[in-house]
Amino acid sequence: MECGAARETAAVGFAALAVLVGCGHRADLDSDLEGAIPADAAIVAGANLDQLRGTPLWRAAPPGLVEPFQQGSRLLVASARNEWLVLARGNFSQPPEGGRWLAPGVAEAGSGRLMAEAAGRWRTVHAAGPLVEFAVAHAAGSALWIAARAGAELPLSGNYANLNRLLADVTYVSLSARLAGDCHLRLSAESRGEAAGRRFEQTLRAMLSLAAMAEARHAELAGALNQAVVRRDGRRIEAELSASVETVARLLGEAPR
Repeated sequence: MECGAARETAAVGFAALAVLVGCGHRADLDSDLEGAIPADAAIVAGANLDQLRGTPLWRAAPPGLVEPFQQGSRLLVASARNEWLVLARGNFSQPPEGGRWLAPGVAEAGSGRLMAEAAGRWRTVHAAGPLVEFAVAHAAGSALWIAARAGAELPLSGNYANLNRLLADVTYVSLSARLAGDCHLRLSAESRGEAAGRRFEQTLRAMLSLAAMAEARHAELAGALNQAVVRRDGRRIEAELSASVETVARLLGEAPR
């Protein structure tokens, strides 16, 4: 898998969550994979492929994106220094095209520099980077999640690129999707200060309202957006909403690639 494909892997994950958000538990992560992520990562995204496989979300994704991971169980994608790294665990007979083995059953792909760094960090004792720690704390049990720090730019286009405006006021932010009947989305953010937290909250509420109006013809989605719960406690902001997996899958199929 080349860097362009790695970027597409992350972009589709971002779009799956951005469609809905833009229109003290431990995360369900893999400790060995997360330990191989660069400490200075600006964006980290992950997927529990066992949870996603067979769902409408999996079927809505481009075939070229999911086929390399048909035998995968976990996937992590990270961006650091404008380079990309993909880590996948599963019962692979061989690494996905363009990748190589990091360990038995674990493949890596992306930039040569980040792959070499991941190999050096594999199963060594060191502290996880702050972005990974934030994701661990805020994406419990998620099938799909994304975390970004200030200064990052999510690889989104069109109206979805407006989500990057939210990053101006935060230190860290995460979006996660948990599958439990419906698709439950949660946004968690830590702002740069209380004033920044208010701006973030106001911008998020405005984006949700505008998205609900734009999706008026889709009653379920508009209703979910209108019923989204946004809370702020000083610098910390959280938002939650739910919609059917089919609705998310339909919108994922319409999202820009």
